[in-house]
Amino acid sequence: MKLANELPPESQAPDCIRVSVRFPNGERFERRFDVTNSLELLFNATLAHENCPPNLTLLSSYPRKQLNCAPEWYREFGIVQDPTNIPTFHDCGFEKSVVVLVQDNDA
Repeated sequence: MKLANELPPESQAPDCIRVSVRFPNGERFERRFDVTNSLELLFNATLAHENCPPNLTLLSSYPRKQLNCAPEWYREFGIVQDPTNIPTFHDCGFEKSVVVLVQDNDA
């Protein structure tokens, strides 16, 4: 998949954030991100995964809230809120590790 080839390498920084992504089918994957990375990178890494549904929303597990991180090109699904204001991991207050849930919007 083209999107997977465009992803930068995982962060090796000592203060990186470990994200565990859970898909609707129960599968998981983990990836490390730099605290200054935009959540758009998380969205792209998730969408590039083979278990990801094409129409998705990402949610933090605790506190449970929607992560507004879909890029402008994803607007075809009509769920992009403000692609010009996608926060970083630091902006969201994520530290060390976080669990992200993938919601299948077509289920």
